[in-house]
Amino acid sequence: MRAHKLRMVTFVAMLLAAFGSAALACDDTTVNVTRQADVTCYGAAGNGNGDDSNAISTAATVAVARHVPLVLPAGRYRITHPIVIDYAAAYDTGIEIISQGAIIDGASIPGRVLSIHCSGGTASSPKGCFYLHLSGTLFVYANVYNEWAVVLGADDFSATTSREL
Repeated sequence: MRAHKLRMVTFVAMLLAAFGSAALACDDTTVNVTRQADVTCYGAAGNGNGDDSNAISTAATVAVARHVPLVLPAGRYRITHPIVIDYAAAYDTGIEIISQGAIIDGASIPGRVLSIHCSGGTASSPKGCFYLHLSGTLFVYANVYNEWAVVLGADDFSATTSREL
């Protein structure tokens, strides 16, 4: 059984190395092996065409649920609706987002493009969210006027959003 697992891990690693992470659709086994949720595994093309919104949202949901980093490889990810990442399900461990020079192109969206927050709790007893770790360089293209294109936490820069209070 142990040799079978080793062969499977080796096989997946060879495929990832040979074809890049975008070559495989992610499933639980892939996430277990790579210990990350790569947006390209969930269908994001990163070529500036089409719509990568759903792929990024799905990968973010998996990252939060599985307590693994959300990875955005270099590329231009065109989105047609805002990306909202609520990491309340990972409040005790937080969430890590790794951008390898990615561009989230939300220029076609009027208003906020990316919102990352930790919901839950009440005003008298807020949920103690642990951390949000961002690494690498992430570019966000937006079509905003008089508001933020990217919001971390609530609009007042607290950890929770006013909707949950």
